[in-house]
Amino acid sequence: WPSDEDVQGFRSTYLDLLENYKKLALQLTELVALSLGLPADAFDKYFEKDHQNRAKVIKYPSVSELDPSDGDQGVGPHKDIAGLLTLLYQANDLPGLQVQNHAGEWIDATPIPGTIVINIATGLETLTSGLTVATTHRVLNPPPGRGPRFSIPYFLSVRLDKPFEVLDLPDKYDYLKEREVISDTDGQFKELFLNNLSKAMLLNRIRSHPDVGFKYYPELAAEIGVNENTKF
Repeated sequence: WPSDEDVQGFRSTYLDLLENYKKLALQLTELVALSLGLPADAFDKYFEKDHQNRAKVIKYPSVSELDPSDGDQGVGPHKDIAGLLTLLYQANDLPGLQVQNHAGEWIDATPIPGTIVINIATGLETLTSGLTVATTHRVLNPPPGRGPRFSIPYFLSVRLDKPFEVLDLPDKYDYLKEREVISDTDGQFKELFLNNLSKAMLLNRIRSHPDVGFKYYPELAAEIGVNENTKF
């Protein structure tokens, strides 16, 4: 942890944030369950113990701060892989986060003071057989002269030792599973989520950060069409 001399009260403030994030995220899973016609506790078994919740503070440097040889990559198109929901606080007013609608169009998620962005993750899409579609999103680095962009995402992840079971949902929702959804990321991670979560998470990271992913994992990168020229 940073010392209080460097960042006064950082640890206590951050731990409070994590606890409040967790409470809100679990409340949201209850609301999702009820909206699907399920008991409010339908997802509780994935959070009984040792579930992998995590949060991080992310800095996206302004393009003017980057060495030209490093490129200007922010984060490429991806779906959050390791859990059910992602909660994101955009800590300043700089743009950069974009989400992809079902028609394949990129939409700016402009920061709104006092709000949190909620993304559906691949785990929830898998459990609902595609009824709830995971949010395809990307992040662009801030334009020159605007300074860095900061965000604090919280990933409501699951027990890594708990096998996933597709939910038995009411038939009235079946028609929603057939709708066309265009995404700049593919669906192979959804199948891996049921069979090999650790590989799915790594492949997702490679797609999100293609330059670093190809440098250190070229063979895995090739499996998902990422090479030294990949740009998102």
